[in-house]
Amino acid sequence: MKKFLSVLLLLTLFSVVPIFKSSVLAQEPTAEPTDDIAIDAVQEPTDEPTAEPTDEPTAEPTAEPTAEPTDEPTAEPTAEPTDEPTAEPTVEPTVEPTDEPTAEPTVEPTVEPTDEPTVEPTDEPTTEPTDEPIVELPEIVSFVADPSVITLEASKVATTTLSWDVTGAVTTTLDGVVVTDLEQVVEVAGTTTFVLSAENEAGVVEAETVVSVVEATIDTAGDINAQATPLWLTNMAVMNISNSANQFSISYYNQSGATVNSLGYGSPKNLGAYASVRIPASDINATTFSGSGVIEASGEIAAAVRVVDSANGSAFDMYSGASSLTAGTQLYVPIIHRMKNSGWYGLLSVQNTSSSDTANVTVKYRTRGSQTVVYSENFSLKPNAAHYSDMQNSQYNVLNTNSGIANWVGTVEIVSNNNVPLVAREVQSNISNNLRGVHESSLSSDAGNKFFIPLVQGRSKNKGGNGWTGYLLVMNVSNSPINVTAKFVKSNGTTSGSKTVQSLAPFDSYEFTPDEIPAIANDANWIGSAIVTSGGANQLFLAEMTNVNNKPPKNNYYLYKGSKDGATAKTLYFPYQESNNLVNYNVVQNVGSGSTNITFRYFNLSGTQVRSQTVSNVGSGVSFERSTNVDENLSNFQGSLLITSSSQPIEGYSTMCNTNNTSSGYDSCGTYTGVK
Repeated sequence: MKKFLSVLLLLTLFSVVPIFKSSVLAQEPTAEPTDDIAIDAVQEPTDEPTAEPTDEPTAEPTAEPTAEPTDEPTAEPTAEPTDEPTAEPTVEPTVEPTDEPTAEPTVEPTVEPTDEPTVEPTDEPTTEPTDEPIVELPEIVSFVADPSVITLEASKVATTTLSWDVTGAVTTTLDGVVVTDLEQVVEVAGTTTFVLSAENEAGVVEAETVVSVVEATIDTAGDINAQATPLWLTNMAVMNISNSANQFSISYYNQSGATVNSLGYGSPKNLGAYASVRIPASDINATTFSGSGVIEASGEIAAAVRVVDSANGSAFDMYSGASSLTAGTQLYVPIIHRMKNSGWYGLLSVQNTSSSDTANVTVKYRTRGSQTVVYSENFSLKPNAAHYSDMQNSQYNVLNTNSGIANWVGTVEIVSNNNVPLVAREVQSNISNNLRGVHESSLSSDAGNKFFIPLVQGRSKNKGGNGWTGYLLVMNVSNSPINVTAKFVKSNGTTSGSKTVQSLAPFDSYEFTPDEIPAIANDANWIGSAIVTSGGANQLFLAEMTNVNNKPPKNNYYLYKGSKDGATAKTLYFPYQESNNLVNYNVVQNVGSGSTNITFRYFNLSGTQVRSQTVSNVGSGVSFERSTNVDENLSNFQGSLLITSSSQPIEGYSTMCNTNNTSSGYDSCGTYTGVK
């Protein structure tokens, strides 16, 4: 299991929802036909011999004609012919010896002077020369740019990927330069026409593709730097996950990548074994700050973030610190909204995890139900810096235009064009009712063909339940359409039903709703789990679960990633644990093939273990939940949690809820994934 030497995080104070990240320091013809063929047909005798005979030939052929014919001549007839030769005899033989006969004549006379010739002579030679092979022009099957339309601020440079499919070419060139790959990333500062040429012996063919660049329109009044409401506060927790003392420090970076050293925690702070520290927003010495942070340590650490709406302190969400394990050059977010009527908006944060290299980034937006990129944005990220894409800004109006609807829903693909690793988080906010949740970006390596979803709520408010609805979200990240099936299992182990979505296109996503299953829709108290599968090893997808409660007077919204089949981690760390006005509900699932023992160990802020509980013989696929205030009976507890499995891999997450006024429901809940 890998642990982290440093943690990088995206954070926001008073003006932005942060994201948090961490990274480990540390045929040609065989022969040309000739005019002379090797074997000549027997020639008709002519009046004139081919060559004048000499009185005495200088050399005798192998089969020599004699001066006096014998009863059975061995070669050519002599001056005294036999009864009836095949060809009328002349004074001279049909084939005369030349001045310089070879040692072995190429062909022995094929005709014995008999009544009937053995072989009739023909006019054509016995072997025809072959034709030259026909070489066709090469073919450019396709030549495209992705993206082909780029919105760009003046004086900026963006990148696009040119790709092509060429057959029959000896040489392929892009704008006159020989290329050997099937794609190339190029820079554009304005509308550009690219020319691809393919050449072979038959000639040259060309194809063009145009990349259109339009000037970006930025609504500065709605830009994240100027946004006044809501006001966001960022709280963090850092846990030393080694069994020896550790030191950590935090560096802050504004959105231009410049270091901001005045925010505190710049000097190393000591952490004992398994100790943790809270870093409230009030400890960040700035009245307004919007940027990112990097947590570095001398040993292994884990981190989690809680973001709070200061206008409504009970409204918050959480996410785990992004590490080098979650960094990559191609990231996916399965859902993002720009829904004016219902109030949902996404805030996408992308951070460069490199401490030395600038990242050139392209973000591609696709409308749900389509593979077409309807909008792309390109930007550069300085080392450690973050970029925020607020879907409320007017530059994203194009999404509604392309989708043809006022409420746009789509997916996001994030590409690092120069292979500098990135992390990303997307905060989904509903400005109408203070709902929000954080989607952690995923890598291609996170995808699989089977996922476990340990907690699904389908407690229908229409049947007298408490209003929870689960949305099981899947995204196809394979190269072809796939079929995905979700099977829902009630907490007592009985299967309630299943549903299959057919031919889900690449980069598209789909939400399964438990209420679509009659057995769930008719059960006011249904709660359970789900297993999601696709048809084959190459049919890869991502899965996450969102549980929403819109029943007044309290609203809740939290989400978590599904557990991928084939996981290997046997230890999970949860830095942020509470049991006062906040309470943690920790869910763990055995994702191995056999039974295992699972142990919960709670540590206070100083690293002292205050509780240890073991659940024995947890079966394969079984999940369960333990709360800090009820199951563990921890009063006014602040600290961290370590969960270990004796033999099988596990997955888990922690949901923190505000317990104020619980008679009407929790004010807010936030969820983060266990750190591996």
